[in-house]
Formats: sequence, C-alpha cells, structure tokens
Amino acid sequence: MKFLLTLAALVTTALAASVAKPPPSVLSYSGPPTKEMHQIREEALADLKNGTQHLVARDSFGSGTWYDVNAGYTACGTLHNNDAWVVAVSAGLYDSTAVDGNPNHNRICGRKIWLWGWYGTAPTDVTIVDRCAGCAWNDIDMSPSVFRYVVGDLGAGRKPIGWNWA
Repeated sequence: MKFLLTLAALVTTALAASVAKPPPSVLSYSGPPTKEMHQIREEALADLKNGTQHLVARDSFGSGTWYDVNAGYTACGTLHNNDAWVVAVSAGLYDSTAVDGNPNHNRICGRKIWLWGWYGTAPTDVTIVDRCAGCAWNDIDMSPSVFRYVVGDLGAGRKPIGWNWA
C-alpha cells in the first residue's frame, strides 16, 4: 500500500511539472523585456503614495485571439509584420477614444498595455495599433508572435487573457 501511495505521488509530481513547463519555443523567447505582476503592482502603489498618479488602473479580463497583421494597414494607419509586438482592441474600446472621423488620429493608437495569459509566461508590454470588429469590450486580438508568447499554440483559438494599461 505504501508503495502505491509513493508511486501515485511521483506520477502526480511528474505530471504537474510537465504541465507547468512552457514549450521549447517559449524558452528561446527573445522579445521585449517583461515585468512580473508584483513589480507592476508595487510601481502603481508607489505612484499613488507619491501623488504622481491619480488613478490606479484596474485589470481587465477577456478573450485573446490572433490575426494576420501582414494583411495591410491597421486602423491606426501603420504597417507591421507578424513578428511585431502589436495588438488590436475591441471596436467599442477603439471607437470610444476617437478624436475625429479619421481612425488614424485615435488617442489609443500607440498606447501600451501589459498583457498576460495563464500559460506560465510573465506579462509583457505590447502596443495598440488596430481595431478588432469581432472582439468584445475587453478582448485583445494579437499578432501571432504575441499570441504564441501569451497563450501558446496558434491552434488554441480563443483563450482567456488579462491586461492593464501600461
């Protein structure tokens, strides 16, 4: 009986370790630097205490998807390739920050957000460059390279993500 309990514990530990490890493609990651969540929170609290920030941004949660950034000009009027660390926000969020009738002038263009998933990787900062017509308010549509880092395999489809203003 003791042998079976020991064997069960070893199998459980091995399975947990194998699930927690990201695939080799993530281990060779060479993208932009990232921060740990506790660093982001500590910086926001320090800014609040020093009076340098009037509001603390709240975390937003939605679904993450990916799209072909190579398809052409973004809503912000820029061109990018699929290796760029760029994202699209929902049409509702994008349109809520419009300045005039020209989407290239939108205030959200070029803003950075911290983006994370539940894949075991640290949050990373990405730049908003596009508008996602099929996204709900807090959803983020990512370039393939960002999606691979935050979520994993491109075949994963729609996965839960979190984000915050950088």
